[in-house]
This record gives sequence, C-alpha cells and structure tokens, in this order.
Amino acid sequence: MVEEFVEGSHLLACIKADIEKSSTFSLAVAYWGKGAVSQFGLDSLSPEKSGVIICDLMSGSCNPDEINKLITLKNSNLEILMLDNLHAKIYWTPKSVVVGSSNASANGIGFEGEEVSGVIEGNLRTTNPDVIETVRKWFEKNSKNAKPITKDHIQAAKKLWKKRRADRPMKAKKSESFIDVLRSEPWRLADRKIRIWVYKSEDRTKAAEAALERVQQEFHDKKIDAYELGLKDPLVDAGTIIFDMPYTKTEAVIKYDGTSFWQALLENHYADVVNKKTKTG
Repeated sequence: MVEEFVEGSHLLACIKADIEKSSTFSLAVAYWGKGAVSQFGLDSLSPEKSGVIICDLMSGSCNPDEINKLITLKNSNLEILMLDNLHAKIYWTPKSVVVGSSNASANGIGFEGEEVSGVIEGNLRTTNPDVIETVRKWFEKNSKNAKPITKDHIQAAKKLWKKRRADRPMKAKKSESFIDVLRSEPWRLADRKIRIWVYKSEDRTKAAEAALERVQQEFHDKKIDAYELGLKDPLVDAGTIIFDMPYTKTEAVIKYDGTSFWQALLENHYADVVNKKTKTG
C-alpha cells in the first residue's frame, strides 16, 4: 500500500499514470485552467476508457474553453458534469486516489498559466482500498446531484469567466512599473480592462477629501489614493488597471514616468465623489 505526499510535476505524472493504467476514472475538480485537458492526457484517452469528470462550471473560475474541449472529445464513454458549489480536488481510479488542494491548472480566482507558478499546493496520494472505496461512494452520491454540461452552459460560463478574469487581483511586485510588466510579464495583463488616465494635478474638493478619508478608514489603509471625477467622466469598473499621467496648465504637457500603476478596488463604490484605487507598485 502506498501513501505519499505529491505536488508539482510529480503530482501530474502520478495522475496521468494512474488514469492510463485504469479502465475507468473519476475526477471531481472544481476549477480548470488553460491546457489542463492536454496536461492530464485526457485528449488522448483510448476509446474504451470510461470516466466521470465533475467541475463547478458556473463559478466563474472554471475556464469554459477547457471544459468545452472535454464535452467535444470523441470518447463517448466520458461523462462531463457540473455541480454548483463544488470545491473538491479529487482524482480517483479503482487502484488509487489523490486528494488535495490542486485544481486542474487554475487556482480558483481566475488565475491560470504562468500566474499560478507561485501558488503553494499540497496533495496526498494513496492506494488504501478502504479509502478508495469511500471515495468511490462519494462520487456515486455527488454524481446524482450533478448536471450534464450543454453548449448553452458553456456560453453562459464564458460570460462569467470573462468577468472573473478581468476582475482578478493584480499581484504587486515591489518597485515595478507598468512598463516593466509590459516588457517582462505581459501575460499578467491578459484579459484585463486597462485604462489610460490623464488628470489635472489640481487640489481635490473638500467633499472628495472627505470621501477619500472614509474609504481609507473603511480599508484601514492611508495609502489609498483617489481621483475626483467630473460629471462627464466615465466610472471605473472593479479590477480595472489604470496607469495615469498628470497634465499641468503651466507646462501644457502630459508626462508619464512609467511608475503610476493602479488597480480599482470596488466597482463604482463612492463613485459619486471619488473612485478608489490602490497602487500596485
């Protein structure tokens, strides 16, 4: 009997090998990211292999394009299901089971690909027959509550995924600029809303200062800054990345030094007076 802690490339190798050696398998993995189907070898399964795959498609954290690959596979013995509020990460075969924190590429908050490279995961793999049977019964019970995924579900999930990707938090690195990100890690900006903001470097009104102070107190962060918007200025959606540059009347010129780099905190919150923003660099 094997009991081992698995992570990273070893985890992937174990799951692929276990699936390849088995005639059937069951996966309950809440969130799937780009490339997961190929990584686990699910696009090259033998036609006689059967399996059940359950995900939380409508969470907004599951890449619908990847799930669409699963439902369009030519293997008719695969059952692709969705189950609301699923948070499990379980990889089962009749001879082994892996339980842990690892999703299929994406980590549950809209990150995928290189963005999850720093995420710390942990999983336990066992060949204990009693555990395997217990997990089999778990799948049997929860599969009854799951629904088959249709093309309509995929289309609805694409809208949720697009919004989640756009709203995902920007991981800040000390002393980096917008230009640094564009040059070295442009994938961090993929699928995001980005706005260039030219503003006048004039004092805020008393009403705007009061609104900003309320926001700083609410978030316990005096570093939160703000723009004061005019009546005709567009509001900023949550998650929007902003890089700004001041316009001064005396010089009549717009300058950008590459360091002003922000992300909007909450959608249209206090937008009647002030748009909150937090500096990411």
